[in-house]
Amino acid sequence: MKKHSIRYRLFFLSAKVTVIGMIISFIVCYLYSLIANGAELETFNFSDYLNALISTFLAITVALGLSLRFTSGMITPIASIIESARKIAEGELSARASGGKYRITEMDHLVSDFNLMAEKLDHMSREMKVWNAAIAHELRTPVTVLRSHLQGIHDGVIQPDSTNIAGLIKHTDSLTHMIEDLRVISLADTGQLRLFREFVDLKVEMRALLSTLAPQFAEKGKVLVQQLEDVNCYVDAHRIKQGILALLHNALDYSSQGKVVVSCREQAGNVEIVVEDEGPGIAPEEREKIFDAFYLADSERPSHVGASGLGLSVVRAIVLAHGGEVKCEPSSLGGISFRMTLQAG
Repeated sequence: MKKHSIRYRLFFLSAKVTVIGMIISFIVCYLYSLIANGAELETFNFSDYLNALISTFLAITVALGLSLRFTSGMITPIASIIESARKIAEGELSARASGGKYRITEMDHLVSDFNLMAEKLDHMSREMKVWNAAIAHELRTPVTVLRSHLQGIHDGVIQPDSTNIAGLIKHTDSLTHMIEDLRVISLADTGQLRLFREFVDLKVEMRALLSTLAPQFAEKGKVLVQQLEDVNCYVDAHRIKQGILALLHNALDYSSQGKVVVSCREQAGNVEIVVEDEGPGIAPEEREKIFDAFYLADSERPSHVGASGLGLSVVRAIVLAHGGEVKCEPSSLGGISFRMTLQAG
């Protein structure tokens, strides 16, 4: 089937309307003359036909002019969308459509939605480039360390004793955790993070988790303080413990020596899990950014250079998947407070 542009089809349609209108006008005038003159055709004045045809032609011409002006308001934004879509398909994600000279509500909505889609594609493309660079950077260090140690063992420079093997296992675990964190964030971003919910005694689960980590906090001169109330909630126990563990490791790595208070309670029909410390705190302008993947606040960098910046992103992904929210707020202890809010049932 032969393809034609919108302009061609509109012009062809306008021509048909004009011809059909004139034919109908001639027929109407002819029938009217028959009725008015009692079928005496010889008494019919031809000037009546001519006047009617001229009037009809002028009326149709004005109508066509107005309709063409209206359709030009539709053609311009559509042509702009087509051109922008072609550029985007070729990789020019900065292309945007324009609305044209005449404002039509539906066309304005179409152009606005198209530009919004293009903006999101452009943003996703930039984020993907940042992610790829960040992932390559974060994976390069542990992989390089593993390779150098293995090369040293192969060359006989490093002895394959328990200490060196333990170091290799530690680097392997670091890689495993990073890959799992990336998987969780990716699944959450695409809405595919599956939750296996069950009723969980949060106090029991958190107490077991804190008992495991207490020696690590003690080694760094930090004390875990438990303020746990009896709370039952309908959550994915594994994912929630993963999120709490990320918050605890964040406090372990970045907080000052002193108390780290961990609490859980029911509040207004919701469940609140709070981890707060005595310092050094995070600047107000960075409290939202720290939940972005690979972001490290300035106050955190000096204390833990090897951090990947994925832990808090995992926390947010898990909490949002549960329909809750997580906030970073100033703590009454002088440091920072991370508050997870979940639905109880």
